[in-house]
Amino acid sequence: MKKIFFAFSILFFVANLSAQVEKQANPPSVEASYATGNDALMSYIQTSLKYPKNKKIEGKVYVEFQILTDGSIADVKVLKGIDADFDKSATDVITKMPKWTPAKDAKGNPVVSKMVLPISFKK
Repeated sequence: MKKIFFAFSILFFVANLSAQVEKQANPPSVEASYATGNDALMSYIQTSLKYPKNKKIEGKVYVEFQILTDGSIADVKVLKGIDADFDKSATDVITKMPKWTPAKDAKGNPVVSKMVLPISFKK
């Protein structure tokens, strides 16, 4: 099996930024984060991401997901994909991801938040 090389141009975007902030009445005071840190997140993705067999294309898949108040992942969907097999591989790795530290409101209470993670596939 070929070794997968991927890079994050931008580690992640917070979907609550830009136009999405206007839709949210009370944006979180503290954004959600991967429980064991960004290095662990990159390591998890690198070891878990599967490059689809018999494919010779490269590109980025932008995956949006919710982080619930208990840190679990929900509502995983592709915002911008490159191919059905790559899109599935990207959503699978996000769906199976360990729990995150949830976002918090101004009072320190956990709140649901959205994240967008760009995942790059390179052969």
